[in-house]
Amino acid sequence: GDPGIGKSTLWQQWSHGQAGDTRVLEARCLSSTQTLPLAPVSGLFGTHICLEQLTGPKSDVSSVWLTELTRLLPQIRDYRPDLPVAISVPPAEERRRLFEALTQTVQSLCASPLVVFIDDVHWADQATLDWLAYLCDRMRDDPLLLICAYRSKEASASLNRLVAGWRRDGRVQELSLLPFSFEESTELICALDGNVAMIDFLPGQSGGNPYYLTELNRVHPDGNPAELGDLLKARLQGLPDSVLRLLQTAAILEPSIDFDMLQWICRQSEDEILDALDLLLGAALLVERGDTLQFAHPLLAGIVRDELSSPRR
Repeated sequence: GDPGIGKSTLWQQWSHGQAGDTRVLEARCLSSTQTLPLAPVSGLFGTHICLEQLTGPKSDVSSVWLTELTRLLPQIRDYRPDLPVAISVPPAEERRRLFEALTQTVQSLCASPLVVFIDDVHWADQATLDWLAYLCDRMRDDPLLLICAYRSKEASASLNRLVAGWRRDGRVQELSLLPFSFEESTELICALDGNVAMIDFLPGQSGGNPYYLTELNRVHPDGNPAELGDLLKARLQGLPDSVLRLLQTAAILEPSIDFDMLQWICRQSEDEILDALDLLLGAALLVERGDTLQFAHPLLAGIVRDELSSPRR
């Protein structure tokens, strides 16, 4: 689902309702660690409680695999200083050993049903995705539930291939979180003790996004929360200049955005316009409504316009 649609909130509500004998491990991927191999995986097992269990006298993880695990989690030696130094092996063999050590670690925690949750998997590094594929293949018959939350529009090709493989094997259930309907938006506004007079206004402005709806409920009808503005601006970062100019043109033309007018104003070729529109539609910044285009979130058009100088507008 999109940013703010409620993926993390849904996980929190569900996980808090699990039985006491269910073990839960959590981690999240960050945009700043995309180049660091297995960074979110180290977050799964790097907590004090987890390390104590893995290295304690009742642990099912052998010293061999704990030694391999020190390649990723050197702090294990604080708990087990007696472990030998991991031997030097070729990179491919080191990777295989580490993947197996991590899998042995997960298996040791599966005495009770184990739930592993990884948030923002669209930012996962390649090594993490490769290990998840390895893990699910090795543990297909174990009591393990892996839950991954991600923004489908920002998913990498590797992540899409991984999910497609799980789908072919019948081992994955996908839950797409859609925008709130008008009735659901109204229910949320009432639950927040919101201004009833704004019920007809807020759902349209929020595009059915519950986070946007919550933030808009806190401000004057004509205002935009700073946090919400920053979130929407972040979605524009990284757009090529030609694509950004097209989006700026669309913001001036909205609500009546059509292809011919965009091409006439932007003075770009048909192929250039089509390529830019494909990118904007793929990023869920614009959506198609019949023969016309609209901004996916009404607030976004205003933010784009506000970034323009008066002469350019």
